[in-house]
Amino acid sequence: MPDFSHEWWREHWHALQKVKSLSYTVKSRSKSGQHFDVVITATKICLGETDYSLEVLRKLPNSHADEGKPEQLDREHYLRTLLDNFPFMVWLKDKDSRLLAANKAYAKMAGVPTTYDLEGKTDFDFFPAELAQQYVDGDKDALNSDAPIGVICPIRDTSGEYYWIESYKSSLVVDDQVIGTVGYARDVTETLQREREYHSLISNFPNSIVRYNRQNKRTYLNPKTADFYGVTCDFLVGKSPSEYPGGASAIEFESHIQEVFAAGINKNVDLHWQTPEGRGRIIHTSLIAELDPNGEVMAVIAMGQDVTETVESQARIHHLAYFDSLTELPNRALLADRLNQTMAEADRNHHPFSLMMLDLDRFKEINDSYGHTVGDQLLCEAARRLETRIRRYDTIARLGGDEFAILLSEIHHPQNASNVGQKIIEAMAEPFYIAGKELFITVSIGIAVFPTDSHKVEDLLKYADSALYSAKSKGRNNFQFYSSDLTEKTSVRMNIENALRKALQKDEFKLYYQPQVDLITKEVVGVEALIRWHRDHRELVSPDQFIGIAEESGLIISIGEWIISTACKAAVQWNAGRTTPFTVSINLSTRQFIQNDLFNSVINILTETGCKPEWIKLEITESLLLEDNEAIQSVLQTFHNYGLCISIDDFGTGYSALSYLNRFPISQLKIDRSFIKDITTNLDRGLIVQAIISMARSLRKGLIAEGVETEAQAQYLAAIGCPHAQGYLFGRPVPFEEVLVTGQL
Repeated sequence: MPDFSHEWWREHWHALQKVKSLSYTVKSRSKSGQHFDVVITATKICLGETDYSLEVLRKLPNSHADEGKPEQLDREHYLRTLLDNFPFMVWLKDKDSRLLAANKAYAKMAGVPTTYDLEGKTDFDFFPAELAQQYVDGDKDALNSDAPIGVICPIRDTSGEYYWIESYKSSLVVDDQVIGTVGYARDVTETLQREREYHSLISNFPNSIVRYNRQNKRTYLNPKTADFYGVTCDFLVGKSPSEYPGGASAIEFESHIQEVFAAGINKNVDLHWQTPEGRGRIIHTSLIAELDPNGEVMAVIAMGQDVTETVESQARIHHLAYFDSLTELPNRALLADRLNQTMAEADRNHHPFSLMMLDLDRFKEINDSYGHTVGDQLLCEAARRLETRIRRYDTIARLGGDEFAILLSEIHHPQNASNVGQKIIEAMAEPFYIAGKELFITVSIGIAVFPTDSHKVEDLLKYADSALYSAKSKGRNNFQFYSSDLTEKTSVRMNIENALRKALQKDEFKLYYQPQVDLITKEVVGVEALIRWHRDHRELVSPDQFIGIAEESGLIISIGEWIISTACKAAVQWNAGRTTPFTVSINLSTRQFIQNDLFNSVINILTETGCKPEWIKLEITESLLLEDNEAIQSVLQTFHNYGLCISIDDFGTGYSALSYLNRFPISQLKIDRSFIKDITTNLDRGLIVQAIISMARSLRKGLIAEGVETEAQAQYLAAIGCPHAQGYLFGRPVPFEEVLVTGQL
């Protein structure tokens, strides 16, 4: 063997780096001292990421061939053993692609028993023509190239099974002459399969995958990334986020990439992007440091997921949870949260704040008269007006129905809350124009102040609500501050409402009847039905203590039906055998009239009890006529056509107008007791009553005066032409069994 020193190997390897293969002859000497020449053919091969040198040594024959023959045979045996145990196919070919030598791996793939069966053959002798031609063309390319040529191509074994091989070929140079090619090939079928699977996984991955270099440029991206931006992969490769899609968010995103390069610590960020169509998109991205063998960050992998719909869904859920869907105002939950925040801040800074509770007066009547669509529009318009009367950092919330709340986060004096309350009242006094209609509403306001009234959120809400009911009880369209006595009043009110809900079931109501008489004959011609409540069958509760609560709570609907039914049953008994009607007057609440299907309810009761329409009078208030509602007019007209008498109660105290009397089918006017009280001593009152009587006669309306308590009042009314009256002069309200239906009083 030649003497290969370390210095010789360094020079040999350095020379091999410059060419793909080299061949030269060196002198060697046998153990016996005989000199001979050795031809060394070296080829550089690459396995994975490591370069190797394939060395083929061949002893040249000489005149002393017999000497050292055993040694020559041993070395050829070693060389053959080396090639045959090499895990890849290895071969030498001449310039015509004829095999000069090959190892057992090649023979096995070609389907021949020994390597000697390969010598002098070409690929056409072992493989399909199209594959053989591909291999031969590769040989020609290698002959004409100064660098090794690597390709991945198919190959078929003798069983017909196809494989994928990675083949490297180089020209074989001897004494500076190209004499053929040398090559090797390895089976990469499994490797390619894994790569295909990995590529398929990346390509079909539902999220974005991008590889960034230190210049923030994209060096790789999967198709999902291109689809997200609506461009091609080629368009994005080589571009940074600031170049596309650009914008402040992209610049910030690049700073996060650089942070990962600098620290090597993964992080999560969001990229906000505007599509060409103007739609905002959000990509939640994990930035992962890709390390080289030395542990240095060589790239940053970004794995992003489009979370736009998730974020939007969360925003919608949050909006639904904390905002009113109709007015878009904060709801009760958000108000409570801001109340807690404001209270904590107020405690720290020692400044007061106030909480207002608002209720739109008569809103339910408008909502029931004109429908929910108009009612909803009115609520939205009211909300917009309220927003214009508060500061931008204050909170206005809709609590439900027609109830609102305003949190004035910082006030220097309670007078500031008064000023806001007055501005709101003035704003609501302006007409609302909705669906071609001019609508009017007022507002009642209750105010509680921190820390004067309480240091607790629950108390402030309760106290502002108590003040609101106080404002309502004082005629509405005003604001009231909380005071400690309101707590007791609110408690009493809630106690009454709770008891009212059970009163019907417990049969605690009873109708009393006050006689109505003919002022000329003094004969009782009818009665007015008046409800009384015997709470727990012991305590007698005055109507003015519970009727208002019944109306506000909606309980008046069921209570009203009971009144009508009971009164009709009484009318049937009183009119049995009579030739002239004995009428029963029944008061109808505006809420009852609007909310309930009153006509059908009354007709059903008349049918069930056998009561005739002419025995019943329905008393309504003038405020009902102000609704100017076609539905109300239609119901009144239907009642009239059915034979029921419609009477205006407390006439003269409201908004009396001739136009209303002409438009609506009113049969009777009931002069309010306030005009009767001093009719004999107050000239102006007497003139007003005379005018009412004159007007009623002109319009052919019936008349009755209420609140008559003296004989002088009765005689005066009879003298000026009032035909009927009722009052304590003729009798107090009494139970059914005490009513006198015949004779004179």
